[in-house]
Amino acid sequence: MPLGMLSDRYGRKKILMSAGISGGIIFMLVPVAGTHFWWTLVLLTIAGGLVGSFFSLGLAYAADILPKVLLPAANVVASFHFTIGSIIGPNLGVR
Repeated sequence: MPLGMLSDRYGRKKILMSAGISGGIIFMLVPVAGTHFWWTLVLLTIAGGLVGSFFSLGLAYAADILPKVLLPAANVVASFHFTIGSIIGPNLGVR
């Protein structure tokens, strides 16, 4: 999905918020698809396209709002958050 182009045009914060909300809603619709393989595949593809570029789009947003001196620290913090979310998220989803 061209989220980078959309964020250049409409603003990164608006695109991040709308992609996060839309992706969350679509992820919540996955159980409704039940055992229908194709519906599940379509829903996961769309949701993954919406939330899959959060890391890079978030760093671009940080570059917009932070001074250049703080960008390396923002990258490190974003990497920690991404790693922690990748470890904790699946474990929370199982329960």
